[in-house]
Amino acid sequence: MPLRPKDHFDLKDAAFYLAEILTEDALSENRFRMEPVASLPKFHGAAAWIDKFLYIILKVETPNGTAFVGFETIFQPRGTFHKYSVEYENVHDLWAYDIAGESLLKNLDFDDPDRIIWFKTDSKHFVPSTWSDVLDLEHASTRIWIRD
Repeated sequence: MPLRPKDHFDLKDAAFYLAEILTEDALSENRFRMEPVASLPKFHGAAAWIDKFLYIILKVETPNGTAFVGFETIFQPRGTFHKYSVEYENVHDLWAYDIAGESLLKNLDFDDPDRIIWFKTDSKHFVPSTWSDVLDLEHASTRIWIRD
C-alpha cells in the first residue's frame, strides 16, 4: 500500500470521527450511571491540523456551558490496521490509547469559553491556548481545517 500523503488526509473527517466516538462513549457511560440524556456532553469537531503531530480541537457543550478541548497524537499517514479509513484509525488510536477511561469534563474551563484545555499534550510544539489563537493560526497555515 503506497504511503498516503498528508495533504490527502481529511482533517474534517478526523475531527468529526473523534467527536462521534466521544459522544457515543458519553452516551454509553450515561446509560451505566442512569443519568438523564439532557446532562450528556455534546462534542463537535472545531479544528484540526497536522504539524508533525495530528492536532484536533473539539467544542464541548454541556448544561454547565461550552468549552474547548484539544488533543495531540502521533500522526500515522497509513493508519495502523489498514482496515478502516486512515482518518478513523488515527482517531481511534488516540481514543483507545489516551482518552478511554479518562474524565475529560472535569478539567475543562467553562468560565472562559475561549480557552482551550489540552488533554495529554506531550510535545514541545506550539499549541494555541485560546480559540482566538486558532483563528490566527488559520491565517498562517494552509494545512488547517476550522469549522465554519
